[in-house]
Formats: sequence, C-alpha cells, structure tokens
Amino acid sequence: MFTGSPAIGQFLPKTPSPANRSKLSRSLLQQFKGISSEGLGTTGISVHRTQFLAMLFTAVTLATMGNGAIADRKGKFPGQGSYRKWVEAYKFADEATAQRHLGQIDGAIAKAKEAIQIYPFDSVFYHNLGNYLALKKDFPAAIIQYKRVILLDPNDSEAYYNLGYSYDQLKNRKLAEEYYLKSLKLNPNYADALFNLASIQLELDQFDKAKESLLKAGNIHGVDRKSVSDGLREVEQKRLLKQGGK
Repeated sequence: MFTGSPAIGQFLPKTPSPANRSKLSRSLLQQFKGISSEGLGTTGISVHRTQFLAMLFTAVTLATMGNGAIADRKGKFPGQGSYRKWVEAYKFADEATAQRHLGQIDGAIAKAKEAIQIYPFDSVFYHNLGNYLALKKDFPAAIIQYKRVILLDPNDSEAYYNLGYSYDQLKNRKLAEEYYLKSLKLNPNYADALFNLASIQLELDQFDKAKESLLKAGNIHGVDRKSVSDGLREVEQKRLLKQGGK
C-alpha cells in the first residue's frame, strides 16, 4: 500500500459474478480478478493493493483488495496545490473509508467527492472514488474516475487494470482487453491482469493468446500452478470443440 500520511482506509476484494464468466472453468473463474485499489509498484498481485471487490464479481475480483477485503489507497502529498488543503481533504477521505467500512457506500462516495472538491490533485482520491462507484456497480461513473487517475499518474498500472475490469463488466471486451494490455505493459508481472486477459481471449476464441497469457501468469511467483494448468486444459478443450464444429 502507499506509504506516507495521512492514510485512507482499506478496500474490498475484487470479483466478477459467476454469470459473467459462465463459459470459464471453475479454476479459471477462481483466478479472474476484479478492481484494484492500491497502486504503485506491484509484484505478482501488487504490493499496493490487497484484495478486490468480492461484492462486484460474486466469485472473482476488481483491483482493490484481493480475496474478500477492500483496501483503499494510501498516499503522500503530490506536491501540487496547498499542503494544508490536502491535509483537510484527507480528513474527508478518511471519513469516506469509515463509511465504506460500515457498508455506507453512498456516504463514502459523498465524502470522497468532498475530498476531491477541496484538493483535486491527488490521484488516490479519484482511485478510491472509482472503487466506491464500482462497488455500486456504476461502472460508467467508475471509468471516469479511473481515467482521471491516469491523467494525474500515467504510470498507474492498477488504474489501467481497473479500467479493463470495468469495461469487462460492461461487456466491452475490446476495451477491456486494451486496458489490461496497457496495465501489463507497465507491470508485466501483474498476475490478475494476465488471468483476466486470458479469460477474455478465451471468450474471443483467441486460444494461442489465452495460452500465452496463462503461461506468463504461471511464471509469476506465488501463482497457483494448478489453476494455471486447469486453465490451459480448458483452453485446449475449447479449441478442440471449436475445431470439431467446423
């Protein structure tokens, strides 16, 4: 998670609904990740985020907290504008986190917006607001916030990941794939992005690409090798079914 003070709170685990991944095997489904909430520098599944919105995808996740819990980002003064305003804004950001912990997502959204109104230069505020909106399944609104994150921090791999996830939830596979790839360009070892990308590629019958994504994920430390093997098996099974139907 981000270092520095003051800190925002913790976000939720990321997970897409089983209905959205009904074509995938259970093993691949379990690997599908959701929205990311934490941020810079990731190793495997990201040092700056815990688990994702398990509520978003009932069986998989979004990039915010990992397997059942959401972790809001923490940050340090961006260096723009007034430090006093930033500290004042963080008080509302902390209140947003508290509201989210209580399950009061509308309250969290309102407080996050107040923080941004006071200090509009911190990408962390926009990222957390995007996550809250994603928890409400308002993905079009979440997308706006994640794009604002990128305007402030073009190297934020998790913002690209969350954009991919959000577009995936809106059934826009083309843009979802595009943003997962952008996330991976910044962080090639982003296992969540590789699994999500593989699931899209499998749905699009891009068997070789899906296999390649899974193999890359399998080379990342900490990734469950059995899940990768099961995913690769499913890719070959669907390939055979597709060929048999021709």
